[in-house]
Amino acid sequence: MRAHLNRLSDEIWLIRIGEKFEVFGDPYEAVCTFIKTGPDSGRLVGLAGVFNKRSFLAIRESLISAGITKVEWERVKNSAVKHHNESI
Repeated sequence: MRAHLNRLSDEIWLIRIGEKFEVFGDPYEAVCTFIKTGPDSGRLVGLAGVFNKRSFLAIRESLISAGITKVEWERVKNSAVKHHNESI
């Protein structure tokens, strides 16, 4: 599983995740947006597609390689919202 960061601006990055994703244009299974909120932190929003542990680890690896150390996000499951704020 691989995640690719596409920087739309300094603060907004599009992340595509896929088993066979190597370069922009390849098929992918999931996508989300990362909004940078500080020099080494940000928020994941708008995840769509297949998301599992391998997807999360691929996202984590790509964010770490971009210098990100803190990430927050929300997960909705069965109408319950769980907030996450973690160092990666």
